[in-house]
Amino acid sequence: MTPPTIDDVRRRIAAILDIPEQRAGPEADLGDLVADSFRLVEMAIQLQDDYEVLFGQQDVARLRTVGDLATLVHSRLDPPPP
Repeated sequence: MTPPTIDDVRRRIAAILDIPEQRAGPEADLGDLVADSFRLVEMAIQLQDDYEVLFGQQDVARLRTVGDLATLVHSRLDPPPP
């Protein structure tokens, strides 16, 4: 199975937030898309479950854009076997 791309992760973020994919562009501000910090944490937990990755509360606190979040998730994916 091919590992998800950053764009795949962005599409998943859009689906979790129930927004059009166009609104979840890399520069989209998470503060504009997520009403409160609790919803951001819920989304982070959902992404961890979906992609079987882990990141900490400090990682989430530093996120500003959809691109930041997608890159964080993507960076934690296991590399494909050789």
